[in-house]
Amino acid sequence: MMYFAKAGLVAVIIAIIPSVQAEPAPLKWGEADVIPKAAVAFTYDDDILSDDTDVESLVTIVNPSIYVVSQKNFDKYSLFYDLKSGTYASSSNDNYLDQQLDGKAHVELDSRNRLDINLNYIDSHVERGSVDSSLGVTEPDEYNVSVAAIKYGYGVNALQGGTARFDVFSNILARRYSNNISQTAKRELDSNALGGTLYYRVAPKTELLLEVKRANYDYKLSTSLDNNDEVFYLTGVTWDGGAWTSGTIKVGSQKKYFDDQGKGDVESGALEASMKFSPKSYSHFTFSAQVKAGEATGDEDYIEGAYSSVSWRHDWKERINSRFSYSYSDEDLIDNNKVSSERKSTAIRIALNYQFRRWLSLGLAYRFSNRTNKAVNQPLDPVYDRDFSRNQYTINLEATL
Repeated sequence: MMYFAKAGLVAVIIAIIPSVQAEPAPLKWGEADVIPKAAVAFTYDDDILSDDTDVESLVTIVNPSIYVVSQKNFDKYSLFYDLKSGTYASSSNDNYLDQQLDGKAHVELDSRNRLDINLNYIDSHVERGSVDSSLGVTEPDEYNVSVAAIKYGYGVNALQGGTARFDVFSNILARRYSNNISQTAKRELDSNALGGTLYYRVAPKTELLLEVKRANYDYKLSTSLDNNDEVFYLTGVTWDGGAWTSGTIKVGSQKKYFDDQGKGDVESGALEASMKFSPKSYSHFTFSAQVKAGEATGDEDYIEGAYSSVSWRHDWKERINSRFSYSYSDEDLIDNNKVSSERKSTAIRIALNYQFRRWLSLGLAYRFSNRTNKAVNQPLDPVYDRDFSRNQYTINLEATL
């Protein structure tokens, strides 16, 4: 339900470090497997503030993590802890220490009933220059997010011969900031969501679906006018062709109801799509697309956005693989029921990875990102002029036991 972007370098490192796939040999702890990993990345960034001022820096990211997983029959329990330390050679104010703790449980109550529970805590930062960062600050915004999610499913899926099934899901979220309070206080919020999806088999590997979901956004600043409820009505199809292809496409409508009557209600089309395609066992494509009215990142009322991405992984040899990804977003910032600004963002990433040993891998990556802002029927306030083009070059190592 909630989408929180960690734009810029944090997102880059999250994307880059896991691409170096050292193969672990898990430690045993009772019936659980314990998988520790450590990664280090060195990035040259020619525009760390994403504002075309060309403030450049070498950035060192150290990323230890540990994953504990236990599985018995179809039940699975896991705990993941991740720590990231970022050090900027030319801008110590942007140094950060992020961490994440994630616990998951999947329980098959019987052949038809199943339960998924997810508890997640994130202590992180928003890189200066990101679309959701504070303006004119000397250090990144720091925040924490707590999420609890649960999903109950009943029925047998199409692959197992079932005719119909349904899922009911819910989550609660709290987001708080610890600095730059004069600007970040307005972005603190509590949210909750509830929804359900009905699936009906129309072919051995294909199901039609109907989905309804509702979310409430309660901003904690007492003077906030952004509190709202949103509802999605979606229909679509999901399929699972095994290793060759799988995916889900949902289309429908979204309605957004603001507590502030001056903003009025919003109704727009909605799209959620994701697909995997593997023409060969060593070549894999993923596609995703989304259209929605999202929460504001600045002083606008809300954002009408269209987002798309494609990625390709190709295993050239047993130890060598490459990755390519492209993403694009087209956003209209809506204020007083009209478009105040148009924002377009593009990112391209290319990576090459080599596995020296089972437990040690090396990766090289290049990322180009670009953002343009265009005021509509009014001059663009210089403080909101966040156009930039940015290049990042990374070398990284990952080791495991």
